[in-house]
Amino acid sequence: MNFCLNGKKILDNITVNIDDGLVTGILGPNGAGKTTLVRHLSGYWLQKRDTVYIFGRDILDTDCRERAKTIGLVPQDGSYSKGFSVFETVMMGRSPYLDAFGNGSAEDLNIVNECLEMCGVYDLKDRSLYEISGGEVQRVLIARALAQQPRMLLLDEPVSHLDIKYQMDVMNLLRSLSSKGMTIVTIMHDLNLSLNFCDNIILMNGGNVIADGSTHSVINEENIYTAYGVRTSVINGEYSMVIPTNLGR
Repeated sequence: MNFCLNGKKILDNITVNIDDGLVTGILGPNGAGKTTLVRHLSGYWLQKRDTVYIFGRDILDTDCRERAKTIGLVPQDGSYSKGFSVFETVMMGRSPYLDAFGNGSAEDLNIVNECLEMCGVYDLKDRSLYEISGGEVQRVLIARALAQQPRMLLLDEPVSHLDIKYQMDVMNLLRSLSSKGMTIVTIMHDLNLSLNFCDNIILMNGGNVIADGSTHSVINEENIYTAYGVRTSVINGEYSMVIPTNLGR
């Protein structure tokens, strides 16, 4: 796929394959085209000359309701209204399943409560989004996407505003969802979290994919330097780690 914005090429003839039921991380420096790629995968910015197949079907052949039942999107910019409560926000994820009058069933209520519990925000359900922290809002938006019961979950930097405890909680949640068959695609900036939680990696720079494949085959010293211009040492083991080696000391 290709994409230009204001005359600047953002995606340059990209072809990617996403493995079903695994956690795929999209890595790369700022401006690499990661968010644009995720928006294309969701169908949000997809152009007719490009093609995205989700579970064997052209995404442009699906209507909005069907697409929402297949793909859940957690955007970086957090598209939401702070005037709603946490519960109301997560209930919005049930929109594809509601009747013509927007009425929910007991099943819808149960699913919303389960998603609130899963994301650790059930105790906040009656509070306005104005009243909770940015990290808590992020977990609410993940709960909203999960309430859609999608087969694929797309996330744009889901842990960027979270402290280390909730980073681990979210990444463990994503791994748990993938173990149950959900396909996870997430933009990441933390190489260490990516090493330890992702099955596959798509590494981007300048609108191109410079490497993709299994996590430990992609995250290595050479590829990191090509993408970021930083010298590192990569230690693989039970707990893997990327250590910068040109700290200027």
